[in-house]
Amino acid sequence: MARVAREGVMILDPASAAITKLAVRLGITGEMEEAGNQMKRLVVSEVAAILREAGYGGVRWRRALMYYPHRPWHWWRWFDRAPALAAFRMAFWCGDLAFGRYGNRLSLAARRE
Repeated sequence: MARVAREGVMILDPASAAITKLAVRLGITGEMEEAGNQMKRLVVSEVAAILREAGYGGVRWRRALMYYPHRPWHWWRWFDRAPALAAFRMAFWCGDLAFGRYGNRLSLAARRE
């Protein structure tokens, strides 16, 4: 990406995070996709260093909490109702506000200098 992008790059990918390691240990998520591929999670400092070496400046990133199951649990249907969904979204937003910096979703942007 860094080699062929004209002005900048944006990366939206899973991040290597302690919360993900905990989720793997608890069996909430796994290390392998259903297709048999190993899930890769980016290390923010490594990606930023690669981009800086490629001539990108203003590297900025943000981490956030995210859970994206391939098959949601059956009780997630409770959130089909608007009040329950609103309460869940507010709780998740509060959790992200408090713990997002340790999150498992990476949003990274860099601009060519």
